[in-house]
Amino acid sequence: MDAPQASYIGIDPSLSKTGLACISKDGLTTRLVKTPLTGVERLRYYRDELKTFLEMALLKGKILCVCIEGPSLGSINRADDLGQLRGVLSVCARDYCPRVVIVAPSSLKKYVAGHGGAKKDAMIRAAQKQWNIMLSEDEADAAGLAAIARALHDSSWLKTRAQMEVIRGYKCPKLKQRLSSHTRDNI
Repeated sequence: MDAPQASYIGIDPSLSKTGLACISKDGLTTRLVKTPLTGVERLRYYRDELKTFLEMALLKGKILCVCIEGPSLGSINRADDLGQLRGVLSVCARDYCPRVVIVAPSSLKKYVAGHGGAKKDAMIRAAQKQWNIMLSEDEADAAGLAAIARALHDSSWLKTRAQMEVIRGYKCPKLKQRLSSHTRDNI
């Protein structure tokens, strides 16, 4: 009996350009969406582009998980606008899939490049090595997020210790908490 067809989606939101990726039985599909629009019109445009991408992904199989890159802790530029975009994309993704996971940028970097402080060029190189195709930085991030979505559903795709640690952190978040050597409980 054939395994059920499935799709896993990654979304790297940005106000100027958003990377979308789908991993399915056909391999990796990416799309870079750009617009000069602003305000509500930009939100509507990105929502509509994501809907089209998700509908195409559904043709390849049921969408089992969507991962969206979350905010970096140091982000201050246009944080409100980016938060609105992330919210619109999250709600849209939820219409197509019950499992939407917000992934911290450091977790994405650790999963793809092996450490949470990886630079953009290291992310691009790691993604190109994985899929053997040229990707923009936004597409590389989206592809990494789609890979995390797939690994959250099926851990047989995990290859490195860093990847295992990232997935374990999302599956068992309480394990991430460690006791400080200065707490009473640790004496």
